[in-house]
Amino acid sequence: MNKKTAIIIGLQAILIVTLFWMLVFYGKDEFDSAQQAQEEEIESLDRVSDKQGISVVTIAPAVQENSGIQTAKVSKASHAGGIKSLGSVVSIDSLIDAKTQYLNLRSEISVIHSTSANNQQQYQRLKTLNADDKNISDRAVQEALATVNADNARIQAAELQMKNLLTNTKLKWGDALAGLVVGEKLPPHLENLLNRHNVLVQVSL
Repeated sequence: MNKKTAIIIGLQAILIVTLFWMLVFYGKDEFDSAQQAQEEEIESLDRVSDKQGISVVTIAPAVQENSGIQTAKVSKASHAGGIKSLGSVVSIDSLIDAKTQYLNLRSEISVIHSTSANNQQQYQRLKTLNADDKNISDRAVQEALATVNADNARIQAAELQMKNLLTNTKLKWGDALAGLVVGEKLPPHLENLLNRHNVLVQVSL
């Protein structure tokens, strides 16, 4: 290879390298320009917004139609859940016993009131006779007064016993069932319960 040929080859190599770098330089500019233009053409929409702490997605009507998205108002619905619980029939024997005891106390008070009225009249009569020149002894007046006081004490004791009975019944059975003890004319469901046509069921939840 002569000197002239070597020079030509060297110039060609330099020319190829120069052309390559020019291609890379201008190609990079065109690539950046095309990439920037593409990014400008793509519109990035933020369709999610926050309204009062709730994330809301907003979609244009045209997009909804093209995507086949349909919306409807929420309809009102009700749901009743089912709960399985264990229950047992409660004996009301103590409640019936309380009613029997209440009736006995009320009858006892009525009898004492009746006899107490007679004893009160007897005391007043003896007291008048005693005041009229001692036509009756002081001892007889004192005994009549003691009888009247005994009647009042028996009435107070029976009334206190009745009050305690009702208080304990309400604490154990509640106001509604306590009405079964004191009630004269009971509602049908309580009347049937008392007659054992109905039963009382206790359910644990």
